Amino acid sequence: MHEAFVSIWQYADRFDPSRGTGEAWLTSIVRYRALDLVRRGVREVTGVDIPEQEDEEPDPLARLLDSAEGAALHRCLEELDAERRVLILHAFMDGLTHTELADRFAMPLGTVKSSIRRGLAGLRHCLEPEGVT
Repeated sequence: MHEAFVSIWQYADRFDPSRGTGEAWLTSIVRYRALDLVRRGVREVTGVDIPEQEDEEPDPLARLLDSAEGAALHRCLEELDAERRVLILHAFMDGLTHTELADRFAMPLGTVKSSIRRGLAGLRHCLEPEGVT
């Protein structure tokens, strides 16, 4: 940013409003300075060296499994058939889309979608308190 502002200051007399807006001129100078830095492989040095620290808090999955709700979810997942459980876990833990799951497991897309939908319905039913519909 510093280099861009210096360039703007030094070459302000070269701005020609007939060629474009001031905003476009400023944007192009900042863009070209950024591209120059990338081409040169220069990395900004902040002067602050922050040491890497391991997060001592348990990860969200570990916290969930330690809770009553997590234990119930784990129990209900175990009650699902293996195919539905695997699809749900890959979808929600790994963030895979239905299409990616279909490709990975060589299954039709519709089968993946219906298996996940039925698996989630089974989990919902398993996790509902008794007598609540």
